[in-house]
Amino acid sequence: VEGCLRQGAVASSAAAAASSDVSERRQFADLIADARAASLSALENIAQCFLAQSVEKADTWSPEQLIIMAQACATMARASGRLVFGHIAAVVERHAHSSVTWGSEQVWLLLRLANNLQLLGSCKQLLQSWDETGALLRYVLAGSTPDLILIFEIARLLESPAVLLGFGGRCSESALRQFSVEDLIGLLELWPAQGGSWDILADFRGTILGAAVASAAAAPCGDLPRRVVHSLLRMAAEHDSATDLLAKLGEAPALLAALPEKGPLAVVGPEAGELVAFFTRRSVKSPLLASSFAALLLTCMTDASMRDLQELYYALQDLTSIDDLHAMPAVVASVAETLVGFCTMGRPQEEPPSEGERLQLLGLLALLMQNIECEVLPEDGDLAMWVDRLEVLAFDLEQEDVASDAALFERLADFAEGGAAADPVMEAAHRALGPRWLEVLLTRSTRLAWCGLPRVRKLPPDPYLATQRLAEAISGITHRDRLSQQTAEWPPVLVVHCDKYGELMETIGGTYVVAGENHGRQVYQRTAPVRDTPVLLYFWGHGDVEERGWWFGPEVGSETAWMGHHSGEDDPPSRGWNWHGGGEDVALTLFRCDDSALKAFAGVTVDSDDEEDNEEAGREAVGVERQVDEVPRGSRSRSVRRDSRLNAPGVGDFLPDVKCEAEHEDDEAQRQTSMEPDGPPDVVKAEADQAEVEELLECDQADEVAEADEDEMEAEAAVEEDEAFEDALQSEGAELENEEEAFEDALEAAEPEREAVLDTSEQLRRRREETTGERQAALREWLLALDKGAGTMLQYFDILCTEFDGDLAQIAATKIEGRPEQGFLGQVDPCFWEVVNVRKMGHRMLFAKGISML
Repeated sequence: VEGCLRQGAVASSAAAAASSDVSERRQFADLIADARAASLSALENIAQCFLAQSVEKADTWSPEQLIIMAQACATMARASGRLVFGHIAAVVERHAHSSVTWGSEQVWLLLRLANNLQLLGSCKQLLQSWDETGALLRYVLAGSTPDLILIFEIARLLESPAVLLGFGGRCSESALRQFSVEDLIGLLELWPAQGGSWDILADFRGTILGAAVASAAAAPCGDLPRRVVHSLLRMAAEHDSATDLLAKLGEAPALLAALPEKGPLAVVGPEAGELVAFFTRRSVKSPLLASSFAALLLTCMTDASMRDLQELYYALQDLTSIDDLHAMPAVVASVAETLVGFCTMGRPQEEPPSEGERLQLLGLLALLMQNIECEVLPEDGDLAMWVDRLEVLAFDLEQEDVASDAALFERLADFAEGGAAADPVMEAAHRALGPRWLEVLLTRSTRLAWCGLPRVRKLPPDPYLATQRLAEAISGITHRDRLSQQTAEWPPVLVVHCDKYGELMETIGGTYVVAGENHGRQVYQRTAPVRDTPVLLYFWGHGDVEERGWWFGPEVGSETAWMGHHSGEDDPPSRGWNWHGGGEDVALTLFRCDDSALKAFAGVTVDSDDEEDNEEAGREAVGVERQVDEVPRGSRSRSVRRDSRLNAPGVGDFLPDVKCEAEHEDDEAQRQTSMEPDGPPDVVKAEADQAEVEELLECDQADEVAEADEDEMEAEAAVEEDEAFEDALQSEGAELENEEEAFEDALEAAEPEREAVLDTSEQLRRRREETTGERQAALREWLLALDKGAGTMLQYFDILCTEFDGDLAQIAATKIEGRPEQGFLGQVDPCFWEVVNVRKMGHRMLFAKGISML
């Protein structure tokens, strides 16, 4: 056949076969088949013969022959196939204006070939011709549901959504489920943007999206790629029926495949947070996703450290936004115990947690204590059933079969691995939840304790005790064997810590609960560490001013008080405490475990290299009070007694003993002068001595007279200096009086001008306040508009007011010229994300879109 083609004999053969005789048509098909079987060059020669004929001559070709030729394009080179298919389309278009008729089946066969070969663009002119004559609509209505994607491509090619309008009404959601989720998502991703002529198909687009969601909800775990899941969630979150669509996806096991694998919290947290954000924005709960996220979080925490506290906090916030941690007591207990390990293990005693780290830990403690109650929620559904079955299987195992916690974990995993030990319920859980099925169920168990490692204990998780132990570790109890083994009173509301004196930490440091009220303020009692002598923190508001304030003592109104603070506030001050009776600041710090700890958390970053910045941030977050003026209190004894603090249990002597120095007296030597004559008196020597004495007396008298004269002269000079000084004072006083009179005259003259300046200043202040209020109102409206009134973006209101004065014009100034491939994010200065502390990618996208429109 190839030899004939080379000699050109095939041209006459093809022309002869182009008649209407059925046998000759078969002959043409056989000829093409033989050419395809012979070699590619033979088929190319036939294509060249076909292209050599003009459209006017080629219109004698029948539809069957053209379809056979179109099928041969799949074997040709791409360039030749494109040319042949374009020639075929031109011939078919000529047929539309002649007596040659094409059946609907032939048309769809040709269009499907074009679409499969990605040569639909070669038929654009043909499709436009059919559209103008109305034939295209007839052909579309004759199509079937599997042709939806092809019809959509035709509508996009012609930029005519009306092509789909009639066909869309025939496609129900159940009929569309014959398509794969990937095909439906691919179609929706190519759907033109809303706001144009395609809006007439909004309902049909919703039907396609609903079919994709229904198919995804029925897909098993791991059946959908992560990219497809993210695209589906994004489309569902943007649809008008987002709440219903996301509720269905929240129950889909295939959703779990979009969660990242185990890794550092700094990587896993943000990736999982992006997935959770789709549900958070619409306030949709997803216990299935929350349990899987929690299981992933606990496994990642086994390799975490203090530097991961912030990421852990954000991850727990994401968890609570899609499900209640009340239903996951194992998560609360495990996170708390892991944080206890951060405080008590692997840290030298001389390097306790910094104040910034304590504030981070307190924020996490407050978040955990808000989710402490164990509760199985109604929407748990199959999860609750699977968890109940798992607990029954665990406690039915013989103790000798599970000699260790690791062995128990392995035996539970065997229940879903098939074989004799397999359990049908656990196999169903495995199919639905994927390879992490056991960890997912353990997060919701109330009878089995799991900590993120491949170990399980037959003990109910105790979030009360775990959070109590965490509060004690934050207070400064650094040894695990000294932490509480059972919880007597809960919840702790205060944590007292001292950096300076270990004995003081032993006396009043630890955790406190509310134990009553005194003088209009709450009374707090220490619960840990437990000692024989009680420790109370109370307010005393009676008696003298110096007796009022907050005090640590063994009982309310006790004469013995160990620490005091002269403050009349409703809550005990965080800092500024000193000894009973005054003295130095003892570096005592009070931390609250309530919502104020959550607020303090936002202002502290523990991974900073500058420890002083952390300490300063902690002081600002907690509220530092430095003014201390303490006095002894107690209506029965006002004396300041040093032993009042020494008698405290376990305190010891904090101040060094005052030792008196020995008094050393100098001995005076008694000089006894003995003038015993050695012989008879010498008269000459006596006269000489007498003359010398008289001479000395005369000199002394002369000196006295001279000194008297000198004193008299000095007195006269002093009198003259005093008189001159008085004259100078009088002169200076007169000048000062003149200057005062001149100054008063100047003040009176400047009074009108001063009043005018004050009025102007007041007007400017009022105008500034009004402008600030308007700017802040506009900023608040803008933030609400970013997430369509959900209020999520209002968390950035304060920092935008601080850093940008709440001015949208200043915010708009962060726009830069970005590259097109970067999208909206490339149009915002990266410094904006750091200044405003925007971490979540979803929030960044909302900001970027909003800023681009300013």
